[in-house]
Amino acid sequence: MNFRPQADYLGDIRQARGQLSIVAGQDDEVFHADRYAPLFAQAGRPVPVAVVPGTSHIGLVLEPRAVQAVAQACTA
Repeated sequence: MNFRPQADYLGDIRQARGQLSIVAGQDDEVFHADRYAPLFAQAGRPVPVAVVPGTSHIGLVLEPRAVQAVAQACTA
């Protein structure tokens, strides 16, 4: 399984099935958290985006407040 975006990532977003939620760290070194909401809206799939302040990419799975934000996004 490959988690990187494909060449037609907007098409991939449009074809995503089910409910989507995004949780990102504000200090993510890999992704630009502030770009998710506009990008998904552009693809016609507006989604809730939770940005966890002071959290890095790996912090999403290591920091308790980030793990809590992920759990909340999964149950919303």
